[in-house]
Amino acid sequence: MKRITALTHPLIDILHTCTPQFLHQHGLTPGSYGLLSKSEQDELIHACGLMNAPMSLGGSVANSILCARQLGIPATLLGLAGEDNFGHHLHHQMRLSDIHLPLPLVTDARTGTCLSLITPDGERTMRTCLGVATTLDVEHIVESSIASSAWLVIEGYFLTASDQNSAALRAAIQAAKQHGTKVAFTASAEFVIHAKRDEILKDILPHSDLLLANAGEALLLTNTSSPTSAAAMLSKLVPMVVITCGKDGAIGASASDNWLTPAFTPPSPVVDTTGAGDIFAGAFVAGLMHGISPQMAARGAAKLASIVITQFGSQLPAEAKNLWSKETERAAE
Repeated sequence: MKRITALTHPLIDILHTCTPQFLHQHGLTPGSYGLLSKSEQDELIHACGLMNAPMSLGGSVANSILCARQLGIPATLLGLAGEDNFGHHLHHQMRLSDIHLPLPLVTDARTGTCLSLITPDGERTMRTCLGVATTLDVEHIVESSIASSAWLVIEGYFLTASDQNSAALRAAIQAAKQHGTKVAFTASAEFVIHAKRDEILKDILPHSDLLLANAGEALLLTNTSSPTSAAAMLSKLVPMVVITCGKDGAIGASASDNWLTPAFTPPSPVVDTTGAGDIFAGAFVAGLMHGISPQMAARGAAKLASIVITQFGSQLPAEAKNLWSKETERAAE
């Protein structure tokens, strides 16, 4: 089986539960995402009183390929981490998951970290210091990895993080097109759409094979009022569009087909919602690589998304593949 390659900002998530009052005291909008300098993030971490906070692997598309790997897809991560404690931990955990890492740790550099403030309703408010990840440039694009992959998954964050990242993303897409590798673009966040909407519509989506976005991102991209209308419009630019709509499931659209996948009821109380989109994306592409239909792939992806929101962090339990297999087989009946 061919590989899936991800162009991503690999991060370590520092997890902290807090009250809505804490967010208000520090001027943080619940559910928001923002970039901080090292000193700004360290100041906020200090305010949390964090000493030995729980950590997990993070980064949007990094989470997606970890999911795909659990579903039996060989995976490569193209992203930079520093030769510090966080970077060593990240590379060690990735290798334990059998993720190929062709780029070495960067000497005297800080690994990206994301402080995830989780309120009792399971919503995350994230403040990230990307560190050395923003220095990934064209020279770091390993063309052989892309050439040997069925899919290249890229994240919208690369368009806003730095000029080097933006150039690298374009070079990766060009390499994919040269080698017949399909491109999946994840919109990443609403602020990415606000900053780079025209660029995404004119330069990125026409060269992509799959767009993965949530409802808010899709509405911003299209200036429409419903996910269904957004999907119809975007499917004129991209061969396949999948829009996740939270409790309302997911909408899929292509030139020849439209479908709706209902959401699953989580098996236990929701504690952390943010990883759902990342897991859905990884499981959906993995399903396509296993040769199942988009509708079946979305069904399995929705099942895993409903599981990951019942735990802290975005790593799935060991039985995830069995649960995914049962659901996709049931969908085929």
